[in-house]
Amino acid sequence: SWTRWYPTPHGICRGQLELKGPAPVPSTTTRTTTITTTSTSTTTSTTTVATTSAARFNFRGSRTCYSVYSQLNVNPLQAYPGNPDSKAFGFATCKLCTDGAMHCTTLTHSGKSEIIAAHIHLVGDEDGKDGATGEGPPVVNFCGKNGVGLIQDGAAYTRPCAQWDKNGVAHNRDMTGSLVPGFNRGVSAAERVADIVKRPQEYYFNFHTMASWTRWYPTPHGICRGQLELKGPAPQ
Repeated sequence: SWTRWYPTPHGICRGQLELKGPAPVPSTTTRTTTITTTSTSTTTSTTTVATTSAARFNFRGSRTCYSVYSQLNVNPLQAYPGNPDSKAFGFATCKLCTDGAMHCTTLTHSGKSEIIAAHIHLVGDEDGKDGATGEGPPVVNFCGKNGVGLIQDGAAYTRPCAQWDKNGVAHNRDMTGSLVPGFNRGVSAAERVADIVKRPQEYYFNFHTMASWTRWYPTPHGICRGQLELKGPAPQ
């Protein structure tokens, strides 16, 4: 139950207290004094534990989730002559939660080359650009292909990307996001989610293929991307 409900200690079984009436009082003075002292000590100890628990756990607002959307198209920064994925486009819908949970589903169309990675990237604000006009490193990994020579950023991809089907569509459902350590130094998953919610315009969702990686190596420009848009609270 602790693994499931952390950081809120819901427990596994519980019961409401019922008052049953006065308890028997010991007959001797000596006995009474001893019990009173023990009772006081126990009460003090219990109060201390309760106070510590209240300070340690936040019982309200421990998890809030947000819906984030991205319209994916070939960005001018990704275009090049002879690009087999020049017609690629798609959509990404994500559920990002303040406990650090990140899940995205994407539907992309009209690509040709093998899909090898999907990320959320962050654009630095020092040059006045944003998720639509600038570029930046990947901060969250989703699907991808692990292996030497591919886009390896220090975080293993949780699963391979779904490839183009006979209709030229790639559907990647419920991908789990994982932080890229090198670009999240001192930043937790919860803090990264909070920053995305605060300034989604600085981020973009991006797909990469073998053709784009071969063309742009060692910079992972990708094939189609889209600035993040905050759509509001998501169901828990």
